[in-house]
Amino acid sequence: MGRVLRFVHDVRRANTRRRILLLEALVCLPVARLVIRHIPFQRLAKWLSRQVVGPELDEPARTDVLQDVRWSVHRAACLFALPPKCFPRAVVAQFMLRRRRVGTCLYYGTAIMPGKGLTAHVWLKDGNRGITGHRVAESYHVLARYSSSRQMCESIPTIT
Repeated sequence: MGRVLRFVHDVRRANTRRRILLLEALVCLPVARLVIRHIPFQRLAKWLSRQVVGPELDEPARTDVLQDVRWSVHRAACLFALPPKCFPRAVVAQFMLRRRRVGTCLYYGTAIMPGKGLTAHVWLKDGNRGITGHRVAESYHVLARYSSSRQMCESIPTIT
């Protein structure tokens, strides 16, 4: 099934909340690309570390929101001809979750990959639950963490 047909199929099957989140992700992903390119990283880092306003969501509402935002960012990214890389996806997911009172931790890491050399990767987690980019994160050495939660980011062991 083609990318657009799969997208239409997924939207038809989605509930209203997911459709709204999908629309938000579709708007935010291109904006995030522009922000990452044109805003100095020091300003962006401050924004990534902004705390959730008010009390954070508790379970099971938190899990539902995490799943819905993860789905919407992934589906929206798949629709673009040039899918957004890990950084815009993580920034958008963190933004969307912060708006819904879910604090997360954005990780920035690097690794030396065979055939590619030095590569960077960004992923987003809620405690030990991965949201975006987490499946390959164990290959990367964490350089920075940006938390939007009042709790500390999970400690990631360094790769030696």
